[in-house]
Amino acid sequence: MHKQNTCMLWGIKLFRFSSEDCAFENRIEDDIKQFLGKDASNFVDDGLKIDRTVELYEHQTISLQEIQKRRSAGVKAFLIVLPTASGKSKIVEEDLRIFANDKPDFHALILVPGINILLDWRERVKMSLPELVDHIEIRTYAYMARHYTEMPSDYYNYLVVDEAHHAVAPILKRVIQYYDTDFTVGLTATDQRPDKKKLETVFGTYSTSLSLKEAMKKEIVAKANVYRIETNIDLSKVRFNGKDYVNADLEKRIRVTSRNELIVNVLKEYFLEGEAGKRQGVIFCVNVAHANEMARLLNQSGILASSYTRQTKNPDAVMNAFKQKKIRFLCACNMISEGWDYPELGILVMARPTLSKVLYLQQIGRGLRKTDTKKNVIVIDVVDEYGSMVKACNMHSIFANPYYVPFGDITKMDYTPGEMVIIDGIEERIERISEVDIDSFEDKYGNYLSQEQLAREYFVSTGTVTSWIKKRKIIPSAEYKFGSRSIYLFSPDDVEKYRKELNIKEHNDSTIKQDFFDFLEERDYSLSYKMPFMLSFIKAVNTIGDADIEKVLDGYIGFYQNRIDRGLPVDRSTCPYNQKTLKDRKAISRNMLTNPFEKFERKRFLYYSKDLSVISMNHALYSQMTEEDWTRVKEQLTEDLKNYYVELGGI
Repeated sequence: MHKQNTCMLWGIKLFRFSSEDCAFENRIEDDIKQFLGKDASNFVDDGLKIDRTVELYEHQTISLQEIQKRRSAGVKAFLIVLPTASGKSKIVEEDLRIFANDKPDFHALILVPGINILLDWRERVKMSLPELVDHIEIRTYAYMARHYTEMPSDYYNYLVVDEAHHAVAPILKRVIQYYDTDFTVGLTATDQRPDKKKLETVFGTYSTSLSLKEAMKKEIVAKANVYRIETNIDLSKVRFNGKDYVNADLEKRIRVTSRNELIVNVLKEYFLEGEAGKRQGVIFCVNVAHANEMARLLNQSGILASSYTRQTKNPDAVMNAFKQKKIRFLCACNMISEGWDYPELGILVMARPTLSKVLYLQQIGRGLRKTDTKKNVIVIDVVDEYGSMVKACNMHSIFANPYYVPFGDITKMDYTPGEMVIIDGIEERIERISEVDIDSFEDKYGNYLSQEQLAREYFVSTGTVTSWIKKRKIIPSAEYKFGSRSIYLFSPDDVEKYRKELNIKEHNDSTIKQDFFDFLEERDYSLSYKMPFMLSFIKAVNTIGDADIEKVLDGYIGFYQNRIDRGLPVDRSTCPYNQKTLKDRKAISRNMLTNPFEKFERKRFLYYSKDLSVISMNHALYSQMTEEDWTRVKEQLTEDLKNYYVELGGI
């Protein structure tokens, strides 16, 4: 106040506002414009220009220095792996400012997975890098997958890939590798992927400079206090698909009224009144039906809740009501696991069991943002029975903390009986400290390959791998029972051992063209599918290797319909296609994507993007194909079709 009065004495015009006013950004902005005038030319540079230098955390400074060090050494890509809410974006903002300095032709592209993150980045750039607003484009993956060739490959100097664990997805990888930038940087909290694809193939070697546990201890992110709800629900018979539980099985097991009521009762007991009763939360559910059920039970108990799923009518209204604190809990499935940011979030209920560390960390990350009023997040782990199975992810396995204390700090391992744990008025005396089995599936077998993954690695069918196992040509490194199925897993050492013993060559971008033609030369046609499918793809493919699936389907269905129209057998007797079935485009599309497309996809020649509705050729393969190569493929497939239909009326 003294300083304000002195300024007024000197004749300096003052605009006064409070920290409470700052919660209303737009209103403040309008008030300032009204007070000082909209014409920026009236502003005194030295007096109103903001010094945008920021004080970075130690880990941010280290990352920034490492980026600059590697760039000076000629390295053109860098991956930042840091926990959610630990300031990855701030590192990039600072590096953008440094990199763009004295570059009048500077152009940057920021790639993001969805519109929420796009809007967040747009606001970041506007606030932190206003001088670069006209030089930075922010686009979603899906948009750039359609439009990336509209710009010259050397147009952008600097490329940012947010949520960079997606970067090895074929279509996104193709976009990234199209641009010849001076520098590319990726941001992710989860560098591990369920499909074992390596981010090194895009960003080169990298290291993590800060673990989530360290970030909590240094108070960079919100600390986590954990409560476990233990149920008697048996998940030992839930099937496993090589990456995670099969959703259909999971729903049958966990959509049990008693399990859902147990969650609601815990929330009623601890979070109905006082300071704890002000916390808002998210309940992560297995699917829409589960989310709806949880919301219904919460509302019945007097706790305002809403499901928030892809089937929610007017989801924006639901989200606005939540942010206005009219709703206490969102019951969600896959809508807010990645990219959603609500710093005030105080409770996370992990009601969806998962073997995927990536998914679990993405969900936990929603609550890690610190604020002036929020220093911690409460995580409620719902822990079911797993029999002899490896356990699903939980906070204790993630943090390698084998000691459970109700509402205890997950980073703390030295609690003693008799201590009081106090959070938001919740008081729990530590009567005993329980030991927890912290071995998760990914911890034990994160870099192992399943039977299916081994087949893809070796360029053989899953049936061939099964045959090798039965004949004991290969012996699995580990076997686990998931329901009625045995899951066979192979360690990296055993993968290489059997590759040598079976004389299996490595398949990569340099071999992919020869692999493709070798595959076609096999002429493995139990039915005709591969031939009209591939010919339809070639006819529909554009200049960047993409083909609209509907156009491919037109050609594919058209081939068989033409045979019917001419009174010719559609195929061998085992083929289900006829006048009636060919009219069901959805069914034929599903069939086509199972067989024959899957035969090409398994060997990494083609990929399907459901979001873009395109079938794409592997960029490494497409870029090597010449006009002569395409002619060769078409001639072979046409000749093979003639030979196939010789005894079926010809083509």
